[in-house]
Amino acid sequence: MASSSTTCPQGGTSASASRRWEKLRYDATHDGLTDLPNRTLCLDRLQQALAHAARSGERVAVALVDVNGFKAINDNLGHEVGDAALRATAQRLKRCLRQSDTGPGWAETSSRSCCTMRTTSSA
Repeated sequence: MASSSTTCPQGGTSASASRRWEKLRYDATHDGLTDLPNRTLCLDRLQQALAHAARSGERVAVALVDVNGFKAINDNLGHEVGDAALRATAQRLKRCLRQSDTGPGWAETSSRSCCTMRTTSSA
């Protein structure tokens, strides 16, 4: 019986090369700590949402969320606790969104800001 995947010149199969490519693409657009969209993906999605809104008459909502006291958490309780707080905060925000929304996104400096977008029908 013949195999359904082909061998690549660099070794491995085309299926494994495709999985590696998808992982690289995902890693380039998602935060390694929270596994949520990074700044690059958030800005891309924002541009798409604004273009769609201009064509359709829908509205786009953008929320910027700052984690107050994040630097103090890191400084006083350590980076492991700070990382856990960021993951928990991001997951809570993500649960508030629809699947079609772009969830908590980019991190900036020590305060860690998130960008969230939602397209809504015009009223």
